Amino acid sequence: MSLSTSERKRVTEEFVRAAGKRVPVLVQVGHNSLAGPFADIHDDILIVAGGANFPQPVWENEKAWLDRIYVLDLKQPSPQWRDAGQLPRPIAYGAAVSTPDGVVCMGGADAATVKEISGRAPSTSPACIWSVGS
Repeated sequence: MSLSTSERKRVTEEFVRAAGKRVPVLVQVGHNSLAGPFADIHDDILIVAGGANFPQPVWENEKAWLDRIYVLDLKQPSPQWRDAGQLPRPIAYGAAVSTPDGVVCMGGADAATVKEISGRAPSTSPACIWSVGS
């Protein structure tokens, strides 16, 4: 899928505006990192949902699949992350796109899916679509 010139300009402007602010680090209790979350900006609100990581101590724990949704209001002079609920299940490594109605999260994987497709490419993406509004 290719974006029109006006859509590329809009997306670029949103990310430049977000990058121009001092964005606080998203810290989750018991976790030192976040990989593969669904993320996009909708109405100047950065939405980060799901993801995966290895809880501390890393070498003694299995991958954790996350279901929390966090939002950061980029219109605020000093934005702070806030918890905005949870996804229907822990999931990561999908795609997100902003629509007029919110952010739609598609695809992804979870602990069961990863074990099921280990060592081979999946024939289809897991059926998961959520609309996460601001």
